[in-house]
Amino acid sequence: LKTELVREWIFVETRGNERVELIWRIMATPQYGYPSPFAKKVHRAVEYLLTRKGFPVPEHLEFSLYEITNILDLNDSGNILNKIRDALKAIATITIESKGTYCYLENGEKRFIDKLFGLYDTVILTGETLPNGMTADRNYIKFNEWYLKCLNSLYIKPLDFPYWNSLRGDIARRLYEYLSFISFATKCKPFRIEYHRLFEL
Repeated sequence: LKTELVREWIFVETRGNERVELIWRIMATPQYGYPSPFAKKVHRAVEYLLTRKGFPVPEHLEFSLYEITNILDLNDSGNILNKIRDALKAIATITIESKGTYCYLENGEKRFIDKLFGLYDTVILTGETLPNGMTADRNYIKFNEWYLKCLNSLYIKPLDFPYWNSLRGDIARRLYEYLSFISFATKCKPFRIEYHRLFEL
């Protein structure tokens, strides 16, 4: 993924009486590339800070990098702090194109969006200039409205972050994310999935 800048998934699904083509495309920049597994951990920590006070969540978050290192049980060396800064930039520069794949709930109704968007609209790090011209003394993220709608509609399954963070290995964490979502969506009823599909996910 260091040299590849576009990943896409295109498939067809029947909705009602209509067959629709669905697209999920993720585009990276040459400078930052795709977010790494470490960047995913940073995003989960940011999401935990954003949601820990309950819902609805605010449109922006102010935090210190030391909060991230504390949540993820990392040391606060200069190298780790720089990795966190790079991770935030990588997440902020990813562009997602959705055609019928990204949805949220509005007044109890599922709505799909055909949009180009990212998870973070703005990332301002300590020492950089804020929109009001002041110098930031903390780190600042303004979140994309579609990501906030998804969170605030509770359409996603909130993760038990301390448990997620305690799991060893990226595969274990990904399995927890996927299986907890399925159990949430099916109300813990048994379900079947083909191994190759689980492997792909």
